[in-house]
Amino acid sequence: GGVISAATKNGTNEVHGSAWEYLRNNALDSRSFFDTSLPPLRRNQFGGVIGGPIRKSKTFFFGGYEGFRQSQGQTLVGDYPTAAMRNGDLSSVPTQLTNPLTGVPFLNKQVPVDPISAKWLNDWIPLPNTNVPVGEGNFRIAAPSPIAYDSVVGRIDHTFSDKTTLFGRYLGSWSRSSTPWYIAGFLRPVRNHGQNYDLHLLHTFSPTTAGEFTFSYNRPFQDES
Repeated sequence: GGVISAATKNGTNEVHGSAWEYLRNNALDSRSFFDTSLPPLRRNQFGGVIGGPIRKSKTFFFGGYEGFRQSQGQTLVGDYPTAAMRNGDLSSVPTQLTNPLTGVPFLNKQVPVDPISAKWLNDWIPLPNTNVPVGEGNFRIAAPSPIAYDSVVGRIDHTFSDKTTLFGRYLGSWSRSSTPWYIAGFLRPVRNHGQNYDLHLLHTFSPTTAGEFTFSYNRPFQDES
């Protein structure tokens, strides 16, 4: 946990703004140890801000937007039973296998397999796709891991007098990401949404006394499908 203080710009009597773009791809990347080829990467971060007067020397506005898009390949490494193991043939296991209920070794390391377990394995767990032995990462898959993020900020400042000023601000963010899994085409999507409202009044009562009144509302939201 923690406390975060966010400071935002305010508008002025002149209109000012800026825009930016950050681009990165896999042209200069290198493979990791488990990658058989260079995973694709596309990353874009972009946005802009603008501020100015609504009423000269009295009321001002400021707004901004930032977006983030990333499409990146990720290599997943796992260990899964071979076709022979799914049929109960564990002869490739170097150690002796013993029936835990009777203490009698399984003949030729042939273990009975429950039909329900066999169906679950065949329906949901992929077969090894490498020649690597079980226990050393016999399954590898390259899967996408997309991320999208958007955030906006809006602020209005108003000067009532030399002694009294008021501003209101809104911050909003939306993110969507998908975590890949070892089953091809299976992604775990996650959505996050955050909103923050802030109202701030400052009044000077005397040269030595000032009052600052603030109201804030914050609402985070996460949805996992």
